Amino acid sequence: MASAVPTREFALYTLGNPSSATDEDRRPPFSPARYSRYKYGSVTATETFARALGAVFCDSHPELARAPRLLMASSPYAYVPAAATTLARRLQPVLNAARARNGLGRVPLLRVDRISTSAGDYGTLSAQDRDPAHGGQRPVVSPLPVGAGP
Repeated sequence: MASAVPTREFALYTLGNPSSATDEDRRPPFSPARYSRYKYGSVTATETFARALGAVFCDSHPELARAPRLLMASSPYAYVPAAATTLARRLQPVLNAARARNGLGRVPLLRVDRISTSAGDYGTLSAQDRDPAHGGQRPVVSPLPVGAGP
């Protein structure tokens, strides 16, 4: 039986909560307009979020950013990638550049195929409530082809 891969989640912002940015934080102020443009496909807005996400992630969690083996995955999908996939594709080179400065290898971006949908609003579930929503399904994971999608 395969062992579980340890996972961690990191968010630049938490919607609905006041910003936790500090003066020394490289997190730009949250912009609802920029977030809307990102969700509707703006590459410029996505790149802004990706650069900020990469910088804050590397500063906040150097032990993860510099891990000998690091894998990236975005939200699962069946046919049409979500905005999170475009964000992950823009974040990947930011992480790769930071890792290269430390003599580390590239971060592969994995595609997780959506097998089925869950009942209710999955996005509002806590991390511990999400596992039962999967109903014991094992995700199908494969590398994203280079240059795939937006």
